[in-house]
Amino acid sequence: MRILDVPPPQRAELLSKQHAGLPAQPVMKVGDQAKERDFVGEAVDEVNARVHASITGCAVFADEERVVIERTQR
Repeated sequence: MRILDVPPPQRAELLSKQHAGLPAQPVMKVGDQAKERDFVGEAVDEVNARVHASITGCAVFADEERVVIERTQR
């Protein structure tokens, strides 16, 4: 079996509700820059978790349900 080096996607849609408990509270707004692994949603109680960026890029959409990040070149 061969291992392929796959580039990251051009766009990532990160949902605020990925866990038990309340949805994460978004901390990004349109135009904000995020690096891979930066958090984009803050936990609001002890049952939920932070949501982290899976790609480096710029937020092109943000609301209570999701943050959309478009990849930028490194």
